[in-house]
Amino acid sequence: MSFAKPCANCGPLYKTLGILKLDELLKTEQAKFMFKFTSNSLPAVFSTYVAKPSHGYNTSFARKGNFSLIHASSSKTQTSIRYLGPKIWSAVSADLKCALNNAKTFSRGLKKYLIENSFPD
Repeated sequence: MSFAKPCANCGPLYKTLGILKLDELLKTEQAKFMFKFTSNSLPAVFSTYVAKPSHGYNTSFARKGNFSLIHASSSKTQTSIRYLGPKIWSAVSADLKCALNNAKTFSRGLKKYLIENSFPD
């Protein structure tokens, strides 16, 4: 397929082929969930999954459209979308959050961003 040596580092190969690593794919799905949450395109049962910061201050964290993190008292909680979703969403650039208007273009933009930034040259 790429004629790379079997012992070659996979990072540059993934970047060339436009492939994300498994952990990046998981982050992409979690970010897509949060995008759908912010655009109110999820079923009503998810409406209370995450919350905006409860204080009334105009902080940069709140201005960027981020959500409050829940307290994770167990490892199971730390792997839930209620915990990881806001954490992943806060790592997404503000430009990417605001510039894209539907889930498909958001997903493409996020994938492009992750490929460019996950595999340094």
